[in-house]
Amino acid sequence: MRSDYITGSAFLFVAAHGLWGDIVSSSRKKTFTTIVLMGLLAGIPAYAIADITGRVVDSVTGEPIPGAIVTSNSYVTQTDEHGIFSFKTEGDRLKARAYGYMGAEAASSSPEIKLIPFRPKAVYLSFFGIGDRTLRESALKLIEETELNALVIDVKGDRGLIPYKRPSV
Repeated sequence: MRSDYITGSAFLFVAAHGLWGDIVSSSRKKTFTTIVLMGLLAGIPAYAIADITGRVVDSVTGEPIPGAIVTSNSYVTQTDEHGIFSFKTEGDRLKARAYGYMGAEAASSSPEIKLIPFRPKAVYLSFFGIGDRTLRESALKLIEETELNALVIDVKGDRGLIPYKRPSV
């Protein structure tokens, strides 16, 4: 929204109100004033682009996380060597992620985003292993009953090809 539009609209409102001041009754002036003010406010966006500066840190050690990716709506930036990021956004939420950490979300007013360290412990299944019900269920049971927290699936066959039925056109 351009500021000269708002200024021009406000001038039009004041001029019209002043001209009608002697002719129209006070109850109609109030109605007219309310309608014009609502019209002016409807043209002002409910959000504003703001400069956001913050820091991404390890939640356990408090150390900065260099190279973390911070996003807000379609805006993306990366932290510097001190874990500091800065960009313009109209969003009210920030998301941060980094290798070796679980992603986190925070209010854009928050000066610090804390990421929790994450160490994947995975079991590997080949294309044929995931296709076999017994092997697949055994792997999923291991994840439920142990400290494993990930399943790596190799979708390629023994020859490095991805076998799948091609949809008919």
